[in-house]
Amino acid sequence: MPSHEAREVHQRAHDAAFASDRPLLLAVSGGLDSMSLLDAMSSAAPERIAAVATFDHASGAHSARASTFVRAEAKRRGLRVVSGRMPSDADRSNGLEAMWRTARQRFLLQAAASCGARVATAHTRDDQVETVLLRTMRGAGARGLAGLAVPGPFVRPFLDVDRATLERYARAQDITWVEDPSNARLDFLRNRVRLELLPALRRVDPAIDVATVADRYRPKLSVGEAVFCCVDSIEARAAIWRSIGSRTQFFGDGRMLGEVMRIVVAADQTGRDHYPTTLFATSEAQVGRCTSRSTIYTANIAAGLLVHQFVRWLRGQPVDADASLNLLASELVVGHGAG
Repeated sequence: MPSHEAREVHQRAHDAAFASDRPLLLAVSGGLDSMSLLDAMSSAAPERIAAVATFDHASGAHSARASTFVRAEAKRRGLRVVSGRMPSDADRSNGLEAMWRTARQRFLLQAAASCGARVATAHTRDDQVETVLLRTMRGAGARGLAGLAVPGPFVRPFLDVDRATLERYARAQDITWVEDPSNARLDFLRNRVRLELLPALRRVDPAIDVATVADRYRPKLSVGEAVFCCVDSIEARAAIWRSIGSRTQFFGDGRMLGEVMRIVVAADQTGRDHYPTTLFATSEAQVGRCTSRSTIYTANIAAGLLVHQFVRWLRGQPVDADASLNLLASELVVGHGAG
């Protein structure tokens, strides 16, 4: 009898394959997650596989071996294989991670177009958590904070499955995979989030997880203990607060205009009483551009301040219900301390 993990993983693969309007090009690197995707799709929806795509990042002998391994495994399963390799003239100005990601995505999208397919990746819930934290640190807007869940050209069957479930599945199915040594390099920011930041947060609260709303918020949406509100209008904030203010223990709201930011947190009764007083009619809102370099810089700082308040709350320390920082005036105003 199939294990619980096998039933769940196969069902996710089947549902994603048949929900897609096109057959799938499986993006397979040779690692645990993508080899699990290959195995699950081959079992649950083989007729929906257009081809298997593998990309050699040209980062050394391991990269070439991984690509060769994937090609051999796909052919053993009777599947078509499409291969790509990092071009020698790729743009390195934004760092290795960005160069690899850009070249890999370009290859996958071009390969999918030639096959009349959609790209399916093996991103998991863990990848989603890492992506949201990374984009929070970089000051992403509402769409960016949707992380991997934002609508786009990729199919992600395992986005609601954690990595531990896939590992149990892979071991139960006797799947062979190859480890990428670059995943241990701490000079890559995502690895530092995965190997240092997330473990530190989970030592504070082992149950910590991240869920995002990629589309419009709906009142019946289930929420966890902490909510970060990242929306554009004060009217939307008010509607969300009315809907879930009483259902969450930590509600963080970051607001920005130019070089001025305001962080409003409702984490106890003082904060809950104060938050509604910070809402106002849309007609009273100040108008400003959100695409300038200064605003993006401010957003990075605001995200850091939100995470700071969240970590204080996780540790049971007092948080600030309302804080404003004016970078031009070098002025920080803190009021309505919660604790």
